[in-house]
Amino acid sequence: MKNVDRFERPTTRVNRGTLASVFLLIAVALSLPGIHSRADDAPRRILILSAYNYTFPAATQVIDGIESRLRERSSQKLAIDAEFLDLVRVADNAHEVRTATFLREKYAARPPDVLVVVGGTALQFIMNYRDVVAPQIPVVFAGVSQATYSALHPPANVTGVLVGLDFEKTLHLAELLQPTTRRLIVIGSNVTLEDRRWHEAARGAIERHDRKFETTYLFGLSFDALVSEVSRIPNDAIVIFLTFFADGTGKAFVGREVARELVRISPAPIYGPYNTYLDTGVVGGFFETFTSHGAAAAELVLAVSAGKDPASLPPKVNPTQAFHVDSRAMARWGLKQGNLPPGTDVLFEEPSLWEEHRYLMSAVALVIALLMGGVAVLLVQLRRRRQAERSLKESEDRMTFTAATANIGLWQFDRTTDELWTTDHCRTMFGLASDTLLTRETFLAAVHPEDRRIAVRTLRGVSRGHAAVTDIRIVRLDGQIRWFRIRARAPFDGIKAPDQLSGMLVDITDQKAAESEAELQRQESRI
Repeated sequence: MKNVDRFERPTTRVNRGTLASVFLLIAVALSLPGIHSRADDAPRRILILSAYNYTFPAATQVIDGIESRLRERSSQKLAIDAEFLDLVRVADNAHEVRTATFLREKYAARPPDVLVVVGGTALQFIMNYRDVVAPQIPVVFAGVSQATYSALHPPANVTGVLVGLDFEKTLHLAELLQPTTRRLIVIGSNVTLEDRRWHEAARGAIERHDRKFETTYLFGLSFDALVSEVSRIPNDAIVIFLTFFADGTGKAFVGREVARELVRISPAPIYGPYNTYLDTGVVGGFFETFTSHGAAAAELVLAVSAGKDPASLPPKVNPTQAFHVDSRAMARWGLKQGNLPPGTDVLFEEPSLWEEHRYLMSAVALVIALLMGGVAVLLVQLRRRRQAERSLKESEDRMTFTAATANIGLWQFDRTTDELWTTDHCRTMFGLASDTLLTRETFLAAVHPEDRRIAVRTLRGVSRGHAAVTDIRIVRLDGQIRWFRIRARAPFDGIKAPDQLSGMLVDITDQKAAESEAELQRQESRI
């Protein structure tokens, strides 16, 4: 038993140790999904660094485009931060060092997964202070020219969207709208990388251009000097306004507001390469919108966030560039839309009366159409009625003429109004004037007193729905007595007595005289 006991004790200890190990492994295994779940739930952090002040419309539109597209397309949770570094207006090394230190300390506890920089100055800043701000973090840029990108030689894990500085197409638009001009004025500031790149692009395009202009470059002037120069521009010149972050004295400006002021004083139309200039009075130009530029940059951010190596995503140009013009500015300068390049986006067109009140005018047109249709139907019915009345009148005339020819008078009596209608020949047969009012009493008064009872009985019989034929004598106004055969009838529905009686009168005076003569001869022959 003791041997057994000694043998069993070690076995028990081994089983307990094994069970503890198993439980530990199970606990670790069960804890792993939770760790992964928490890691999966952590948002992807995107930090946007803009070289500009937040008051610049272009800067805010680019960031809006980035943020909108990220939230629209991302399947991951996102935490998006944005900083406006104001590197353009405050350009000194001390400010850059302070800014880099500030960013490092602010985001040390929550470093970004992807860094987005907006503007060539911001890309230059991050190349100088990347190890301070976000070492080894992938960088996506926006708003950088090809020349600036090439000059900075960014590392492989930096990609982005290049700005297409197509000065020549904006000049082409101006030429189409002002085909006879020979004067060209180019305006810009001379502070940032973007300024200098625009200057190079403009000079190169003008030198390569087929048409040779008398060109004036207004670069690096004080604002007051620039206003003075612009106010004296010939009214047939082409004026192209580029960038204006600060004047020659170092005073900061917002390009959009400068454009608005120059348009106000300029004797000639002004063109520009940015969509933010459009509602200031600038005619237009060839460009992409800043919102669409930001959206294109966001597509690269999404690809990098999904695990793609930025080195496999070469920088690209936003393909949405196009000609854009302000119709109000064109109308102000008398520029013809027929001269615009095909596919030009014409903005701010005043809606026509039809476009502005389409539904109301459609409803009015429908009502008018219905009314016209109703009028047309009424006219057709009126025409048919007149044709029917004319046909009836012709028929009545023919019938009256035929009756008069046969010495027959036609009549009709309305019991409800006590009116008696007769043909003119019937009046003549009675010896009545054409203006004599005919009623039942007028008729009975003309009947021979001895025949009135017969006439009344006959009319009553007709009123019960029976046709009747009887012979009566009429005493004419001239005292002459004439015999008439009355034929009368009335429609009867079996319910009520008819309201109208109608019939004819036939003068049988000669027939009665012949019958009397024949009867007299028969009597004489018997004697």
